[in-house]
Amino acid sequence: MSILKNLNTALSFFIEVAMLVAFGYWGYHNESSRLMAWLMAIGLPLIAAFVWWLFFAPKAPYRLSSGPGLLLSLALFLLAALAFRQAGHPLAGTLLAAAAILNRGAALFWRRW
Repeated sequence: MSILKNLNTALSFFIEVAMLVAFGYWGYHNESSRLMAWLMAIGLPLIAAFVWWLFFAPKAPYRLSSGPGLLLSLALFLLAALAFRQAGHPLAGTLLAAAAILNRGAALFWRRW
């Protein structure tokens, strides 16, 4: 069981990175101006990383309790999945959504927040 818990922790890291990639990719491909595209590609992941650090990271200054934390982090992951889908990559969006649901469900089941 310990191996599965550690694999779920590793999955958390990978979907967090995928979330940042999704927001950056969507930001870049959603703007017509080259300058705005680069600003969105850099700015959106930075905002998401700041929100993650503020509320969801293990040593976050305002870390949410397990119920709201798991639910809101899932919402953020699903928003990133939607960003992939809107940017023209429905498979990546679907995989990210499925991984996020599996990961947050397992974290809730094992009470690993």
